[in-house]
Amino acid sequence: MIPLLLLCLQIVPEIEPAWTLEGFDAPESALVLDDGSLLVSNVTGDGGARDGTGYISRVSPDGEWLDRSWATGLDAPKGLAVANGILHVADIDRVARFDVDSGEALPPIRIGRAQFLNDVASLDGESVLVTDSAAGRIFKVSAHRTEIWFESDAVSGLNGLWVEPGRVLVIAMDGHVYAIDRETRALTTLASGVGRGDGIAGLTGGGYLLSAWPGQIFYWAGGETSPVELHDSRAIPVYQNDLSVSGDRLYVPNWEPGSLTAWSIGESTGN
Repeated sequence: MIPLLLLCLQIVPEIEPAWTLEGFDAPESALVLDDGSLLVSNVTGDGGARDGTGYISRVSPDGEWLDRSWATGLDAPKGLAVANGILHVADIDRVARFDVDSGEALPPIRIGRAQFLNDVASLDGESVLVTDSAAGRIFKVSAHRTEIWFESDAVSGLNGLWVEPGRVLVIAMDGHVYAIDRETRALTTLASGVGRGDGIAGLTGGGYLLSAWPGQIFYWAGGETSPVELHDSRAIPVYQNDLSVSGDRLYVPNWEPGSLTAWSIGESTGN
């Protein structure tokens, strides 16, 4: 009875489009830097093509171009995260690295067992976690060591990461949100019904925003509550890919039609 009561009483935020910037080439992930600017990965074609055409753009907080080709020479760049002043980029079977201040390319880290690296999240300031969506694996990568941090045949399509004290949340393309205990690596299924899950980000007031790449954005209060759909653009189509939250702003790259959308996260309304 308690889970049903919580579902009825949960507070659901509203989101409204603030601006949209066009001109990207299959953008997949957006990362907000300390100065408020954003880095956006451009796959530029097939997500598994080793063609060297991928790049990263830099955009101002109000949706103006700062550097369309801030970093180049990538294959199919997806997830982005900063650790120890270095930008880490998931790039099929390697983690590309750049100095986050200058954009200077650093030696990439190749992962021998990787098949389709997707999202990246800073774990402890020195290392990052990287999902492999073609296998039930998450790698832990640092400058000096790469290891399998999690592996399971019970899950598939692991994608977006959100690191919290004691656990790591993962949204997957099988439609579930999972929690992985940081000490024991025990896996728990927390939510379902999110389609081909892509991104997950926590809100300062509690709860999470989730994206599914065919074109949906959800709010999930956490716990045993069910995700609530906030937006559906599948029919247009406008894809909703790996999202990022900063304060009262939500940023979502749209692989199709090649844009970046900023959303205002408004005051909550009862659901």
